Amino acid sequence: MLVVPSTCSRTTCWRRCRTTSPRSSKRFRSTGPSPSTGSKRGRPASSSRAGRISSARRRRRTFFDAKTFPGARAIVNEPNQVLPFAALAAGIPADKLFPVDLDKAFALLDKIKSDVSVWPSSGDQQQQVLRSGEVDMAIMWNGRAYDLIQKGTPLDIVWDGALLDPGYIVVLKDAPHKDLAFKYMEYYATHPEQQADWAKVLPYGMANKKVASLLPEKVSDALPSSHDVVRIDPSWFAANQKEIAKRWQEFLAGAQ
Repeated sequence: MLVVPSTCSRTTCWRRCRTTSPRSSKRFRSTGPSPSTGSKRGRPASSSRAGRISSARRRRRTFFDAKTFPGARAIVNEPNQVLPFAALAAGIPADKLFPVDLDKAFALLDKIKSDVSVWPSSGDQQQQVLRSGEVDMAIMWNGRAYDLIQKGTPLDIVWDGALLDPGYIVVLKDAPHKDLAFKYMEYYATHPEQQADWAKVLPYGMANKKVASLLPEKVSDALPSSHDVVRIDPSWFAANQKEIAKRWQEFLAGAQ
């Protein structure tokens, strides 16, 4: 099996401004397989205060301080991404993040769950709730946030506490067309120009180190590799997935 890595990052995004006129509450439902992953009812958007938080104060801890920084929030419905983020915000040092202290992570999430209007389960839903103004801030995928900014949504991406979630392209041992698959992977790995074109659309991490030098500064700055991010440990989550999934579903059931 051959593996070619790529990466994306989980960041915090803040709306720069938003309307102060109330909106009617809407219900957003998760597209995940479990009914307990649905979001709770959103609150009327009647304040722009969260959108006026200065850039100097936008940090991972700020997202979890709903009393000082009120506003509707969205958190991606991915426990493997959210729990490490919450643990960092709870004060766990980055070099001691794994194994994740689940008790501390869930305790911090408990404090703000009433302020979370939606738990998006897709990239499109992450964009929808910010584009519509339903939420003021979100923990989301950096590529989706960048795409929103390019299309006119006033957002600021905050990289403090961002996580690097590695992804891979693999060829299975008994794949029926593995020769073609290997040719594709070889082409992908040896053509940084094509990877750069991809990054211009969604700036996730690319496998070839030459990609950043082929990109405009504003695009290369949106890559996870341009920031001090914390790498997720997939092996730890694989070994603890059963417990994590159970606790996450119980948590979401109580958040609705």
